[in-house]
Amino acid sequence: MTKLLLIGYGRMGKMIDDVAGARSDVRVVGRIDPLLPAWDEKEAPDAILDFSAPEGLTFSVETAKRFQSALVIGTTG
Repeated sequence: MTKLLLIGYGRMGKMIDDVAGARSDVRVVGRIDPLLPAWDEKEAPDAILDFSAPEGLTFSVETAKRFQSALVIGTTG
């Protein structure tokens, strides 16, 4: 099972969450966004998908390094 951490929960984050929810081999372990509850760091992600603002990049990189997770950084619009 691949565990994902979503950073940024706009249109793209919600779309990824929907697709992951329809699969049995993927689970979203956390969603980080100013309007969402904090992520429980006991769930180490295999991959971090960041569709947030540029200000969040440092957090994403540091989190990926700490958990040795793959990191995907994207932009929309």
